[in-house]
Amino acid sequence: MPLFVVSRPLHRTVLLSLATSCALVAGLAFPAHAAPPSNVPASIQSLMEAGDTVLAFQPAKPFGADSAGGALVVRHAQPDPKTQNACELWLMSATGATYAVSAKNGEVVDCRYNESAKQAAPMALSHNLTVSPTSVTYFNELPRGGTTYAFAWDAQKHVWHLQHVEATSVENGESEVIVTKSVLDYPATLPLLTIDAFSPKAIREALHIHRSIVH
Repeated sequence: MPLFVVSRPLHRTVLLSLATSCALVAGLAFPAHAAPPSNVPASIQSLMEAGDTVLAFQPAKPFGADSAGGALVVRHAQPDPKTQNACELWLMSATGATYAVSAKNGEVVDCRYNESAKQAAPMALSHNLTVSPTSVTYFNELPRGGTTYAFAWDAQKHVWHLQHVEATSVENGESEVIVTKSVLDYPATLPLLTIDAFSPKAIREALHIHRSIVH
């Protein structure tokens, strides 16, 4: 004979309470969008400084001139004094399990004005980074638009350079929402800008000239 009997309403309440508690514990243990450190190779973790956060990492094989490598977005604890931007895009080469930085840029990923990137959890921006053997694309996502930078590997010049830019903005007009877009491509509307030398300032005028209303 059972020692106690739980009524159905109470039983349902107990189960719901347990489920809620488990969900809260899971949320505390594994924050949304976070990824375990094992997703980033140990040799890359050894390149990090105190307070650094890896926001995205995508490997590729081959990658540019190397048999393997990839791209990584890191947010430093302190911004660069020159740009006041805390984030960098690293292009990396790999020999076996050992990664090394082959090129970097501190202005492709916006953590100065972009609040979502500034507050993003580890690996939370991986969906904005796309990598293939000959291209690296990053999308700076904003609440009302965004900017995509695509870099391509030039096997003849042996450099990574800016290949494509697409900037979209959404604004409130007098009677409707206005969507504008600027599209630039190398070599038609873009000069040769290596990833090390790229700065948004270098293409600001071109973006303005090639800006058009799409809606």
